[in-house]
Amino acid sequence: MALKSKSKEIIFIFLFLVTVSSSIFAKEITIVDKLGRKITINAPVKRAVVIMAPELILALGLWNQVVGVSYWVYREYKFFNYIKPDWKKKVFPVGSGMGKDINMETLLKLNPDVIITGPFYPEVVKFMEKHGLKVITINPETISEFYKVIKLFGLIFGKENKANFLINEMNKTLNLIQKRLAQLSKPKKVVWIYRLAPLGIACKGAIIDDIFKRLKTINIGDLIKPNCNVIANISIEDLIKYNPDVIFIWGFTRAKPEDIIHNPQWQPIKAVKENEVYKAPRNLGTWSPSLVILSLWTAVRVYPEYFKDINFIKYSNSFYLKIFGVPYTKVVVNE
Repeated sequence: MALKSKSKEIIFIFLFLVTVSSSIFAKEITIVDKLGRKITINAPVKRAVVIMAPELILALGLWNQVVGVSYWVYREYKFFNYIKPDWKKKVFPVGSGMGKDINMETLLKLNPDVIITGPFYPEVVKFMEKHGLKVITINPETISEFYKVIKLFGLIFGKENKANFLINEMNKTLNLIQKRLAQLSKPKKVVWIYRLAPLGIACKGAIIDDIFKRLKTINIGDLIKPNCNVIANISIEDLIKYNPDVIFIWGFTRAKPEDIIHNPQWQPIKAVKENEVYKAPRNLGTWSPSLVILSLWTAVRVYPEYFKDINFIKYSNSFYLKIFGVPYTKVVVNE
């Protein structure tokens, strides 16, 4: 005899509408994802491919439920190796980090219950669907939306308690920062550089923009191109005009502070004159629990006077041990 659902609830997750029907043994979850598609899966899933937000594999302990990741995570991203050196024995590379190039032969062999990727290449998503695969697309643009993605992972993988614990721990750091800056009266102008050639900076739609807002800073990207999405391509003249107080460089780019500080074109900018140019530590991401440590790292450099008593390394080590099981100093690369 078929088991009847004991409960049914509707939950909004990010831009997902999630309907959960619970039975004694499993949950049937219906999700409307970033592309507006409805996907129904049975949770907890046993075999998943996680192309986007891979660090949630580490934070939620999904080692026994994930069979595939992106080429970039598998071949270049050493973070996983520090935490679980033998992880590649059961996990295989299936496609690019943004979900563009997919190895369908490998995917079909892995036979995943679900694939979690981005919405950036809808034709690839359709291609996977035509082969009978279930695909969920995510694209969190703010920290609040990323929290909802964490909750979604918690539902899909049966890790709701861990997901809630993770969000609570992340909130502790954000609340600490915002409490310290509560009386701030004069915000500084900042810019986040993704690349130097062509010059691309963060604007609306990027989580770093949300971080800047929470730090009470003024993101130059929003001023130069208020209608842009994620990355604004600008000229050095634009940057000189808006004259940021502090310049940040994305940790995964090849550019270094010296490339800016010693470039004659950049000399009129206040941040360059005052040597306020910093490269973020590599492995501090924005679709990761580490975004709160990135937030603290940024806050300490923009408003050091508010965080004089904070030992950043000690604080970060404690957070990483709670979330990833290893200290910050073991897995984060500073340049």
